[in-house]
Amino acid sequence: MRIGHRAINLGLPMFEAIDKAAEIGFEGITLVVREGWVEPEQAEADGCAEIRARLADSGLELSALTGGFGSMADLEAGDVARDRAKMVLRVATAMDVDMVTSHIGVVPEDLGSDAGKLMSERVADVCEVADEVGITIAVETGPEEGWVLANLIETVGSDRLRVNYDPANLLMKGFDHVQGVRDLAPWIVHTHAKDALADPGDGKPQVPLGEGDVDIPRWIGQLKEIGFDGWVCIERESGKDRVRDAIDGLSLLRGLIG
Repeated sequence: MRIGHRAINLGLPMFEAIDKAAEIGFEGITLVVREGWVEPEQAEADGCAEIRARLADSGLELSALTGGFGSMADLEAGDVARDRAKMVLRVATAMDVDMVTSHIGVVPEDLGSDAGKLMSERVADVCEVADEVGITIAVETGPEEGWVLANLIETVGSDRLRVNYDPANLLMKGFDHVQGVRDLAPWIVHTHAKDALADPGDGKPQVPLGEGDVDIPRWIGQLKEIGFDGWVCIERESGKDRVRDAIDGLSLLRGLIG
């Protein structure tokens, strides 16, 4: 396994975040498609040449782009999410990265429902484009149990549809964050290392890695058992000292991964 960080979570402007991630000692990062980061207009103009050059100079690998598609199950807004997903695939092609991660909305347990059919059709449509350009779509876990997402993947039946496994997202929804690894084992290609409290009270649920209710050692152990050998990228979306949390999180993961 290789250890990276979701660069935007370092709380710095993009180029500073790239430099800081390299300084800390990460092997790679993920970048987001949004204003001030990887912008579609710049990707179309010159393939985001300055970003790619900065990554090369830093020695960091880009593990994935994060897309932020939106909900493809939404009866009205789902088409917007589908079209954004296709746009993100074009940006990923310009950036020369072969993986895109994103939430896609809550997957209905009943894929025969109107929302389930629409989501399946939209995801399949996006997967056709992904297959044309050779990019994998890794759906982030959390809004539903692992077996529900597995059902969608099997229904769509595309080799381009895979999983970005986030244990904390599952924990915060009350799902078993370790059982999910087994449910989704054949499709996990990317992961987020994130921790959270199962019952945060009135506070924020996310906490530094190793300080919450995600059983990080057991989770890493499960990933090893299924033969996962991809990216483990820290995601820390809150906190007063993101850089310190990144340093400590890297140390924890190195000790577990070996």
